[in-house]
Amino acid sequence: MVNEGCTSYGWSIISSASANSALAAVLAGFVFSGITILFGRTGARSTNAWALFISAFVVLAFDSYMFAMVSGSDRSDLCVRVWSEGMTASGMLAVGGAAVMTGIGWLVHNHADSTQTPSAEPPADGNGFDVDRLARVMAQGVVIAVALLLSRATRDYYNIAIPDVPAWVEWMTLAVPLIIGGLIVWLAVWPRVQPGRSGSTANATSAPPHASNAASFRYACYAVLAYGLMAPIFAGTLSYLPPLMMTPGHSTAVVVGTTAFGLVFPGALLVLLVLAAAPPTTARTPHSRIDTSPQDPGEKSASQDF
Repeated sequence: MVNEGCTSYGWSIISSASANSALAAVLAGFVFSGITILFGRTGARSTNAWALFISAFVVLAFDSYMFAMVSGSDRSDLCVRVWSEGMTASGMLAVGGAAVMTGIGWLVHNHADSTQTPSAEPPADGNGFDVDRLARVMAQGVVIAVALLLSRATRDYYNIAIPDVPAWVEWMTLAVPLIIGGLIVWLAVWPRVQPGRSGSTANATSAPPHASNAASFRYACYAVLAYGLMAPIFAGTLSYLPPLMMTPGHSTAVVVGTTAFGLVFPGALLVLLVLAAAPPTTARTPHSRIDTSPQDPGEKSASQDF
């Protein structure tokens, strides 16, 4: 049966591919601009943002082309192939966007330190604005949002590729955003319940600055780059498969591969990007906060340059 427009639950991945291609291209251009700006900066934290931006640029550049390829399809009798390519491109867009947000978090983290002197103390009246925490909340919120969107896209894909898909299979796609949301909650709660950290500011500020997620950061950068190179290869391979494998009911191998590149691998990378985010203020020295309290005109403040 021919599905005109390859629609699933009233939504066509072909019609939306042009807008997604433009979005990926805009993000890739933003990342390229960020890379050129970082050429003039030094320091480990700028290097962290640079590494994430390089990996994200590769993912988003390929992703823009892949969505353009999907938008040019007019074979409604091969909807499984079109949706498989579109699902892979959707996973790349999610990973690239999340990597950009995490990189921005590292830029904010670096800026908060570079604009203050080591002797600066957070104001006693609580007016210090924790920009690091804001950046982490931004990155984590984007990760949860894109995970939910990927889950919904996978549900639509199964409706195309699997005849009479069981309801439990569709609901299983919610496992990825639920796991990521649980991880974010755990990362927020765990430092508060660890022995020796509750009620002791000295213990919190004397901890090593962000040594715990260094390995996660390296894994995230290399994994995002590897995914950005392997996903287009998988999508290109689909064009060489026989038409029978693109027929609903005979596309099990294609569905499994697409689920891996469109949902499972992106979900794992989103978890790595959450772990690779810039450290919270509580794990750093007191001068990591920006003082937003009113200052005397004659008083020397550490926040004058912000």
